[in-house]
Amino acid sequence: MTNMRRMLGAAGLALLAACGGEKGPEPDIKLLDVGFADPESVLHDSVADVYLVSNLNGSPLDKDGNGFIARVLPSGDTANMHWLGSGGNRGMLNAPKGMGIVADTLYVADIDVVRRFHRVTGAMLGEVPIPGSTFLNDIATGPDGSVYVTDMGLKMGGGRMEASGSAAIHRILPGGRVQTLAKGPEVGTPNGIVVDADGTVTIAGYTTGEVVRIAPNGTRTVIPAPRRGQLDGLVRERDGALLVSDWKRSAVYRVRPDAEPEIAVPNLPSPADIGYDARRNRLLVPLMTVNRVEIYALP
Repeated sequence: MTNMRRMLGAAGLALLAACGGEKGPEPDIKLLDVGFADPESVLHDSVADVYLVSNLNGSPLDKDGNGFIARVLPSGDTANMHWLGSGGNRGMLNAPKGMGIVADTLYVADIDVVRRFHRVTGAMLGEVPIPGSTFLNDIATGPDGSVYVTDMGLKMGGGRMEASGSAAIHRILPGGRVQTLAKGPEVGTPNGIVVDADGTVTIAGYTTGEVVRIAPNGTRTVIPAPRRGQLDGLVRERDGALLVSDWKRSAVYRVRPDAEPEIAVPNLPSPADIGYDARRNRLLVPLMTVNRVEIYALP
């Protein structure tokens, strides 16, 4: 927590504290004081019907071996706070962020590699290095079993974050080969990612504040998003709308290609890589700097 606060800086924390005056819905479930340590991402394992919560437990770039993943039941009860990152897996996670599941394999973005674990047992299945990457963040999976991962292209410099030049969208093919789909200014600082059945990727830009769709042929379409936001997590609802978290405005927005963005849930300090439970139509929100996860029933 202390490391994260130092990296965000005083100005960033002031923005996080400046929640709007609009009163939002109360969470169905509020998980606090249960042992989270900088929770960055939440994923619904729909087969096991459990929520996975990745915890940085320190700096997002430190290879310190103390990151962990918790398992939380939809009721809000903690099944295992250190499901990964303790016991036989101790030291195997540094700063875990986005997650995705293909069959019985859990993929976890961890700075410059994507780690693979067995979805049920938690056994380590290996890792896929992403050459040249510096800040792997979110993960999405495609219908063919491909795994897509964003690299925000950030590094530490002089005690603060700065561009590393590695910002990109990568795809891990089912056989394990890594393919770079897009790189450079066109991807901005990509954070959250969603993948459609036809291979179109949609990304949320942290520094650009843009939600951008990139078709397989490279066509780029900008979706109206909160102006000058600091966008993080991105998920798609059952009706096709996108939900995106915005650190600058401490909120989660609903965005569509043909409409102006609207606030779905306001007053959320440091909303990071949000998750979605399609079975219950729930929004899963990790509040990173306050070590909390909140769960909201969506209309």
